[in-house]
Amino acid sequence: MRRLFQGLMAACAALLLSAPTAPAPPPAAPPAAATATATGQFLHLSDLHFNPFADPTLFPQLNAASVDQWESIFKASGVQQPNTDPLTDSNYPLLASALTAAKPAKPYDYVVVTGDYLAHGFE
Repeated sequence: MRRLFQGLMAACAALLLSAPTAPAPPPAAPPAAATATATGQFLHLSDLHFNPFADPTLFPQLNAASVDQWESIFKASGVQQPNTDPLTDSNYPLLASALTAAKPAKPYDYVVVTGDYLAHGFE
């Protein structure tokens, strides 16, 4: 379980740090009062419910590989479309899509991950 958690966190970090971003539009000048209270930018991730075995054919490869190789294994999967069924946990393409969309134009000051990392009923 710890190894799976490490793999998930490594995949999330890799996606957040390497995903291409669209150029951000120039920011509008903030009101003077807002400038004095600005504290920075952060990301809050919660309820990922990632199912690393949405493609069960990957299990032997994931089990044999170090966690730094998991991203390439997930990318080579035959499952390439994000899961859109609201009653099914997140597959890798959905997780990758969400993290790519969360990648900021500038770095976050910090990221908070508050739980529910793995699929419902994951044993």
